[in-house]
Amino acid sequence: MFQVLLHLFRERGPSFLETTRVCGMFSFACYDSRSDALVVARDPVGIIPLYVGWGKEGSVWFASEMKALQGCCDHYEAFPPGKKKTAGISK
Repeated sequence: MFQVLLHLFRERGPSFLETTRVCGMFSFACYDSRSDALVVARDPVGIIPLYVGWGKEGSVWFASEMKALQGCCDHYEAFPPGKKKTAGISK
């Protein structure tokens, strides 16, 4: 599934989920250096886990298992099913 999503991301850019109906199980975080955008998304049913965590220094972390965030994040939670977030990344 990820190969299809990556192809759509490369061809249509970070907003591909707004214009394309994707059926299947997925969760991903993908960075586009051309537009300096980070896209994070999870399938509508929430079958594939995705967690987001926030570090002390303001960092944001993503992982498929909550235990991967426990040592580096002050706060972490499940990324909501069916949600997509896009953010610009300042360098």
